[in-house]
Amino acid sequence: MPASRIRDDWVNATGKELNRDFHGTVQAFGKLIGERKAKADELSQFCREQLLEPIAKALAGPQRVLGPATPAGVLEP
Repeated sequence: MPASRIRDDWVNATGKELNRDFHGTVQAFGKLIGERKAKADELSQFCREQLLEPIAKALAGPQRVLGPATPAGVLEP
């Protein structure tokens, strides 16, 4: 079986588990990557950004429009 097929099967199984237990799966995925830090350290900065961008966007939450800041101690009318 080609490595790409094994990877795709793993991705599909992980996706199903993510739907079943989002929080636990995200935690497990973070631990998995952390345990492979040496491999992660070999990635270029560009590659890291490309790999992490979709994950960061998905976990960023809803975008909020920020209004002008009010200085500390000043009450708005």
